[in-house]
Amino acid sequence: MTRDHAGFRWFAAAVTMTIVAVACSADGAAPTAIRSEQVEDSVASTTTAITPGSIVPDESSTTLATGDVTTTLDPLATTTIPEPAAPAQWTVMVYLAADNNLEEAAIYDLEEMLAAANGDMHLLVLVDRAKEGNAIAGYSSDPFSTIGDWVGAKILEISPDGVRDLATSGGDLDMTDPAVLEQFLVMGLRDYPAEHTALFLWDHAAGWTGFAQDESLNPYNAMRPDQVASAMSNAITATGADPVDVVMFDACLMANLEVAAVLSPVADLLIASEEYVPGHGADYAVLDDAVSADPVSFATTVIDGFYAQSQDYGDDSQVTMSLVDLGAMPALMDAVGSFTDASARVMATDAAALSAAVEAALMFGSGADPQYDFNLRDLGQLVTAFDSSDPAVDAAAAQVDAALSAAVLVHTEGRGYTGARGLSVYFPTDEHYYDREGFTSVSAAATWAGLLDSYYSAGSGISLGSGFAFLDPTNTPVATYTEDGVTITGTLTPIAVQTISSASVVYGFQSAELDTLVGIGEVPAALLDPATGLVGASTPVYNLALLAGESALIGYYHEIPNAGAGTTLLSVPVLYLPPGVTDAADAQQAFMIITLAADGSASQTTVVAPGANGGYGALTMDPAGTLQTQFPAFEPGGAVEYIASGDVPTSFGSSIPSDLAAIEIYVQVVRPSDQIFVGDTPLGAGIIATDVGGVTITETALVPQ
Repeated sequence: MTRDHAGFRWFAAAVTMTIVAVACSADGAAPTAIRSEQVEDSVASTTTAITPGSIVPDESSTTLATGDVTTTLDPLATTTIPEPAAPAQWTVMVYLAADNNLEEAAIYDLEEMLAAANGDMHLLVLVDRAKEGNAIAGYSSDPFSTIGDWVGAKILEISPDGVRDLATSGGDLDMTDPAVLEQFLVMGLRDYPAEHTALFLWDHAAGWTGFAQDESLNPYNAMRPDQVASAMSNAITATGADPVDVVMFDACLMANLEVAAVLSPVADLLIASEEYVPGHGADYAVLDDAVSADPVSFATTVIDGFYAQSQDYGDDSQVTMSLVDLGAMPALMDAVGSFTDASARVMATDAAALSAAVEAALMFGSGADPQYDFNLRDLGQLVTAFDSSDPAVDAAAAQVDAALSAAVLVHTEGRGYTGARGLSVYFPTDEHYYDREGFTSVSAAATWAGLLDSYYSAGSGISLGSGFAFLDPTNTPVATYTEDGVTITGTLTPIAVQTISSASVVYGFQSAELDTLVGIGEVPAALLDPATGLVGASTPVYNLALLAGESALIGYYHEIPNAGAGTTLLSVPVLYLPPGVTDAADAQQAFMIITLAADGSASQTTVVAPGANGGYGALTMDPAGTLQTQFPAFEPGGAVEYIASGDVPTSFGSSIPSDLAAIEIYVQVVRPSDQIFVGDTPLGAGIIATDVGGVTITETALVPQ
């Protein structure tokens, strides 16, 4: 049986996978969390510019006033709270910001909390639901326990006796307002005493750019890390409480150096992920067991539960989670400061070496389109890969490595992120995507920003005089296509060899109508021979297709690199058009993250998207909407523009229904004998190289067949 579309073919041997709401199921027992000193014994396994969306300063103020016996959500409703509860082993406070497309997931997690309720725990939840009639897909009218469905915010006390509504107004709250977090914490710390305390911060997030999205009241705002820390500090001061034992970000990309540093005065332990957190998030059902333990054991149980649930949902290859000892952060920041100072002194000569280290480090929040990449890299991998010319830098890097190992008590990661060390740092290799103003607004960012500034300054100086170029553009690239795959190489000038930062190769079809190379696959390239300047890569040619009924799309993939992995992650840019939206310009940018096994099969898939406020998270799509794919179009001279599938001149449809349960992914290695390109649609290839100053050169050519 053969499926034919335009000049492409899929054969019966193609691997088929049906996508479910979050991902496919996977087998395997849940491992215990991996302690940092045991990482070499962990299961071996196998990631370019979101400029975080601009975050509008919060000009609103939402009051969650607390008195001795009352809590006020809005001027219309006041509910009396009993005298302070009897002391418990743990007070767990969940700040559940679900006034966005995660609302349905919020109800699932509330049900998990109800299942976990026991006498050792006070469980207090501030949950804000979305407004009725919101046109964006993914919103829920599901009821919860005896509370039913509601609109806006409620404070719920969950116990073995059931759910008690402490604030019945249903009034709306801006969950990005740190005053709301502060007053919720005051209530929990004051009225629900316990030996230990935990705070779960639940929503979309994006590392140092901030946490939480409230689509009803403040959709473009986020709560900055300093605002989170300030809210916690104020609540601790107001109640005379100790720092929170455990704070968890059940949110994406928050295992970040600056986030951990900012929170170190107000909490003892941090649970967070370097990578995105799937829609199912943490498994709150494990709180039943966790609250019988000390803080480190509590946190480890939460991490184990998260990973086990990820296995159940089939997205375990794409997740990470870390437990950070925040008391060790001052020592780590001191070591990072010494490293950045030492590196700055040799940046004029070592910028290229540092760039190579950045490229070798795992990336998180990676998007195929550079403007949708968060530019987060694994700190431990970056500093240890830096091959400096100065022994002082090497010594400083070793200090960072040791301090990081001391700070990260526990970590776990899926096959796609083998070797992750537990904390990320911000490092755009191209200065064009560096949000200096936003980054330096974080109080703990000055140390790392100094390294970035020295790197970009050195890179600019190098670029000005380097003449970064291919040796003979008329003969670049050289491409061959055999049964083993496509090989694409180019030759750099001798000066360019010394200043190259990164490179990749792309293949696709040469469009006569567009006069461009339309890429369908891109993989990292390497400097193959420094003596001659040869740069390039060899790769199988993958044919990636999304099918739903009679509709079909081809997709472009960008490989998310991890040299030590046993599997490969692909990022596939797509556009989601909710019901009623017909113009791709109004679509939601998103990415399918696909785990690709060694045989070319797609084993796990999730869909993630950047938010309006710069956050990042799992995307829920309405089955009645549509989905388009996107492709990079390399124009003559190297300019690149991403175009939607509706603008690609093939006989494929421009979109497919966004019914995830009905979509199949076909991933096949294709060879010249398969005649994937037929008729007058020639195979094209390109090579892309960037220097330390952000200068990018691109050349494309036809591939002989």
